[in-house]
Order: sequence, then structure tokens, then C-alpha cells
Amino acid sequence: MANVYNQAKNFNDALEINLKLIALVKNDSSSEKKARIYFYTAKTYDRLHDYKNAEKYYLEAKRISEEANSRMGVVISNSSLAHNYNEQKKYQKAIPLLKESLTFYEKANQKLNVAGVYSSLANSYIGLGQYQKAVANYSKAIEIFHEIENISYLKYNYTWLAYSYNKLGKHQNAFENYELALTYADSLYNQERTKAIQTKNGKHS
Repeated sequence: MANVYNQAKNFNDALEINLKLIALVKNDSSSEKKARIYFYTAKTYDRLHDYKNAEKYYLEAKRISEEANSRMGVVISNSSLAHNYNEQKKYQKAIPLLKESLTFYEKANQKLNVAGVYSSLANSYIGLGQYQKAVANYSKAIEIFHEIENISYLKYNYTWLAYSYNKLGKHQNAFENYELALTYADSLYNQERTKAIQTKNGKHS
């Protein structure tokens, strides 16, 4: 039920349900199921922009996953915790968690997650003003997003790659990547428009 509320963006209702679930399982032994409840509670706090409480529940989800010997649970908690730290501008805390997650996802050949981590690392480096490292990581993310044909993330990463080049004073590179970002923005718009028309036609058929 909490997931239904989250999908409907009724985050306060989702949080209420998650906290009730935590009250029921908090004294249970560590398990993947228990860790998931804490993780989704943290996610809901993130969506409410309550990053401090989100951090607390991500850390608890990670601790429970470690006790339950759930390597995947630890990695997923680390990835989300790193995103949370970026939101809190705790970039130095985010980077080691992202690098640890990257190692796992590369070994598992999870390309979407690998690209996502490179993009998050780039965001961390932008926060630290290390724009050359941001360029390197956005470029790696873009290479993989091209491979898996993810238009939405290509738009995002080209936009921020352009921003990073601009900060480095490489204005021609910035312009070229901004043009690419606009190209993928148009592609995304057309894709979504086509999908909306198909859905509408389906309802009237």
C-alpha cells in the first residue's frame, strides 16, 4: 500500500504506513525484508526532501542488510545514501560510497546502474568544484547511456557536461554538448508525445 501511495505521490500517507511497518518489525531479527522496509521509508523521506531523516533510515537499512548478509541490500543502500549526501552537499561522504557501488555494479554487468553511478560521481565533483573530474565521469556515463539507448539520461548528462565545460572555460565544448542536450530533449519530447497519442488512440479504439 505504501508503494501505491508513493507512485501516486501521496508521500505523507506512504510515510505513515512505512513508519507503522517499522514499529511492527523493529524488534525482529535482521532480514532482507526488514531492511527493505527501512530503505523504502528512507526513500519516502527523500521524496519529502527531509534528507536528515532519510539519511538515518538509509544507514539503518544498510546496517540491517550487513547483518542479514545481503550484499545487494548494502550496495543499494550505499547508492541511495550517496545521492542523499549529494543533496545535503556532503560530497566527500558520497564519493567513497559511489566508488564502492561502482565496483559491484561493474562486476555484475549492470550497465544502467554503472552509468548512473558515474553520473552521480560527476555531480559530487561539480559540488566540490572539480570540473575536470566531472567531465570525465559524465563522459563515461554518456558512453554507456548511448549503448543502452537511454534518451532521458543522455539529455541530463549532456546538459551537465556542457555546464562543466563552461566552468572550465572550454566554451566551444560547452556549446557542442548543450546542442546535443537540446537534440535529446527534442527526441524525448517527441517520444513522449507519440506515446501519449498512442495511449489516447488506444482508449478510443
